[in-house]
Amino acid sequence: MEKFDLSSTYEKLNQLQETKVATATALPFGLLNRRTNKTTKLLANSGETQPMDGANRWFEYEFSEPVFLCEVEITMENYASYDTFVIRWVSPQGGENIQEISRSSDTVCRATINQMVRSISFKPPKKWFTNTRINSVSLMRPQRNFEDSSVSVEVV
Repeated sequence: MEKFDLSSTYEKLNQLQETKVATATALPFGLLNRRTNKTTKLLANSGETQPMDGANRWFEYEFSEPVFLCEVEITMENYASYDTFVIRWVSPQGGENIQEISRSSDTVCRATINQMVRSISFKPPKKWFTNTRINSVSLMRPQRNFEDSSVSVEVV
């Protein structure tokens, strides 16, 4: 039976485990246009989150400059497990992407974007005789912190 030297493999595994991985954080509220709109105030980091009726219309978010968006998370009430939301985003080149998403829990829908975008919007399903609500929206971007003694720098 042949013997293999796994020491270099273990070294590489340890290097991977020590590598810092980018995490997601909320997109800065200042990057949004129309910050006084009710739809924009749905954002979890707006400081004024007020739930809105879950009307079957587009809830739109436009950015002052293209941003890399990791994920969109919509917190809602009174939707069934089979209800799907439509997510639409526009790339910096003007191309449009559309994705349908279902609930990932009782009160949350998530869409993974992982692209540069100029704007993003979502449309809840049409519901009859139900008091549906959109409680908040989170737009997530990548964050990576580099630490050197007492200095911490965030990459934008």
